[in-house]
Amino acid sequence: MNNWDDFRLFLHAAEAGSLARGAQTAGCSTATMSRRLGQLESRLGLRLVHRHSGGITLTPEGERLLPAAQGVAEAARDLRLSAGAGARQRTHHVAVSTAETVVTHLIAPRLAEFADAHPSIRLSLRSEARIVSVSKRKADLALRLGRPIEPGTRSRRVAQADFGLFASERYVQRHGHDVSDLAPHRVVLLGRRLDESIEHQWVLERLKGGAPWLRVSTISAMARSIESGAVLGLLPRYMGSRLQLLAEPDLPPRDIWLVMHEDLRNVPHIRATAEFLARCVEPLNAQQHRA
Repeated sequence: MNNWDDFRLFLHAAEAGSLARGAQTAGCSTATMSRRLGQLESRLGLRLVHRHSGGITLTPEGERLLPAAQGVAEAARDLRLSAGAGARQRTHHVAVSTAETVVTHLIAPRLAEFADAHPSIRLSLRSEARIVSVSKRKADLALRLGRPIEPGTRSRRVAQADFGLFASERYVQRHGHDVSDLAPHRVVLLGRRLDESIEHQWVLERLKGGAPWLRVSTISAMARSIESGAVLGLLPRYMGSRLQLLAEPDLPPRDIWLVMHEDLRNVPHIRATAEFLARCVEPLNAQQHRA
C-alpha cells in the first residue's frame, strides 16, 4: 500500500469494467492506466484483471482486493472532508431529514439560537414523509420516529413523544368535554393505510364501528382541521399547544432517534448540529414526566 494512487486507478478500472473508461474517470490516459495497473500487479505478485477486447474482468484476487480498495477510497474522502477541505471552508452545510411536524414545532422555533451560536453552519431542513438514507449520505443527520436499522450509522434515543386527544375551544363549547365515547363526535384520522397502527386502533375502538367524520393525508392538515373547530383528533402532545387536551390515551410514546453516519460522528459541525437537534426535542421528555 505504499502508493495509494495505483490502488485508486485499479478501483476506477474495476468499477468501469474498462481501462479506457476507468482512465477517463481518473483523469489519465489509457496507456498510463494500463502501465500503473501492471506495476501494481508486479508489486503485489498477483494478477488482478483479465484484459480482453470488451474491457476487463477481475480475477479472484482482484475480486478480493476490490472491497478493501473501496473502503480505503471512502476513508480518504471522509478524511479530506473532515480534516482538509472542511477545515479550510468557512461555511459548512448540514442536511437534516425529519418529519415536517418536528421541523415546524420543535426545530424552527429555536433556529435563531442555532444561528447565533454557529454562524458558519448552513442547515438544510428536509421535512420528508419518506425515510431518507443516512448510510448512503442522502442526509447528514436524521430525527426518526422509530428505531433506525440502517447499517453504518450511529443512533441514540433523544426523546419520547406522547399523544393526546385534542379539540379546539370552539368544538368543546358545542360538543362538550366527554370523550369516553367517540361515536357521537366528529373525529379526524389520517389515511386508511395507518388503520393498523396502535394510535388509529385506539380511536377506531372508541368509534364503536363508526367511521371518522374526516380523513386527511398529513398530520399537519389534521392539526389545522382540529384548530378549525370542526373535529377532534389524536395528535402528538407537542402539536397541541393551541388546543384543549381532552384525554391522555393509554398509548406507548413514540421514540425519537437521532441518526448520523458512523464516519461523521467526530466532524465538529456535524456534532454541533446533532447536539442542537437533541436540545430541540429534549423538552418532550419533561412533558412526558409531567404527564
